[in-house]
Amino acid sequence: MLALHTPEGTLADVASTKLTQAIITGELLQGQKLNEAELAERYGIGRGPCAKPYANSKECA
Repeated sequence: MLALHTPEGTLADVASTKLTQAIITGELLQGQKLNEAELAERYGIGRGPCAKPYANSKECA
């Protein structure tokens, strides 16, 4: 699979960073249910790059 790179890293890296920032700033609340499709739409990227950070967030819950 080809990973698309941005100055911030792969799109999965970007999604992970944005998800982490949203949790730290309180934009996403502890215990809040997350939806992969909603995260993709929120961050303006496809569901594929959101899949890994989304899966990781479920493991941490």
